[in-house]
Amino acid sequence: RLTAVRGIGRWTVEMMLMFQLGRPDVLPIDDFGVRNGFRLAYGLRELPAPRALAAFGARWAPHRSAAAWYLWRACELHKAGRLPEPLRPAPRLTMPGRGKAKAKAKAKFKATATATAKAKTKANAKGTVKGAGKGKGQSKSKPGAKSRATRKPNRPSGTTLRPVVRKKSARSRVRR
Repeated sequence: RLTAVRGIGRWTVEMMLMFQLGRPDVLPIDDFGVRNGFRLAYGLRELPAPRALAAFGARWAPHRSAAAWYLWRACELHKAGRLPEPLRPAPRLTMPGRGKAKAKAKAKFKATATATAKAKTKANAKGTVKGAGKGKGQSKSKPGAKSRATRKPNRPSGTTLRPVVRKKSARSRVRR
C-alpha cells in the first residue's frame, strides 16, 4: 500500500522492510548493487535479470536479507580489489519454467514442419497441390475476379466523400 504514495516505489519499501522493520527474508532483485554483487561473486559477464535472480535467490530463503547484504559487500570488496575469484564455474541462470516449455515447443514445431513437408512432397508427386506452379506474389483467386484496385467502391453512384468537419464547442473556445 505504500507504493500508492507518489515517490515511494518497490525499492524504497524493500529497504524499509530490511533496515527499519528488520525483516530477514527480503531480496531486492531490482537493486543494482545486489545484481552487480551477484555478477561479481559468481563470475558472470552480464548482470542477471531480476526474475532470474529471484529464482536463484529462492534457495537463500528465509535469509535473503543477509544474502543481499553479502552481495552488496561483494561490490565493496571488488572496488577495494579484495574479492576472491569464484570457486565454481558461473551458474547458468534461466527464467523459471521456460527451459522445458521452450524445448517442448521447439520439438512440436519440428514435428509439424516435418509432417507438412512430407504431405507436400506426396501431394506434388500426385499433382494435387492447390496453387502448384504459381510463383511468389501470384494469388489463388477465382478466374475473372477483380483485384482490389479495379473494384468499384461500395457506395451509391454520384456520391463523393467529404471530410468531416467538427464544430468547436463552447467549452473549447478560449476567452480573450
